[in-house]
Amino acid sequence: MIALAVDENFDHHILRALVRRIQTLDVRTVTAAAYERVARGEPMPGVIEVRARSEIGDVLADLELIVLCATEDDLRDRVVFVPLS
Repeated sequence: MIALAVDENFDHHILRALVRRIQTLDVRTVTAAAYERVARGEPMPGVIEVRARSEIGDVLADLELIVLCATEDDLRDRVVFVPLS
């Protein structure tokens, strides 16, 4: 299981449902910074980006899947968008 953190832009309805999980809704800064780190060859633990206007149930289901099944290596140097479909 992986441990995650959320930034201040994250939807707190989702936060209350999934505690201790890095997701961001701040695409312009966090996601861009993640891609830049990878391009420079710097370590980046991974970012999970929640697509705007997503259904909370879909987001929760996919976050649960990621948190329970993914390893830190699975997410390293990647930006993952949820919902996954």
